[in-house]
Amino acid sequence: MLKQYFWHSLLILLVLTSVWDIYYANTVPDILAPVHPASISAAIILLDWLTIFACLGIIRKYYLGSYLFWQLILISQIVVTCLAFYYEISAGGYTFNEILIYGNILFWLAGLFLLPLYKYQKILKLNKAINLS
Repeated sequence: MLKQYFWHSLLILLVLTSVWDIYYANTVPDILAPVHPASISAAIILLDWLTIFACLGIIRKYYLGSYLFWQLILISQIVVTCLAFYYEISAGGYTFNEILIYGNILFWLAGLFLLPLYKYQKILKLNKAINLS
């Protein structure tokens, strides 16, 4: 029961942060806009919604796609997050301590937000192994 509350809470958090990202992208002044390219912004939004789908699939026990597809999505999410972080710190204006603090916060938050993708692809791998035997 506690696991269900965790996944529901994480789903709400994922939806709220994704909606906030879209709102922020459309309302922020150009001087405060992210420094990464628009293609990375689009990839972040797409991968965020796929993460929401994975979290919803875990809650509803509805599994779609293959293990390799979701593993690719997980790796893509990690790469895109690292690229966005790289672009942010390479723009300058941060001290070394700020980069360390920002990096640690990003590491733990990214780990939390990647959890549905990791769990979803592990469930698909387990289901595939059960179906083969």
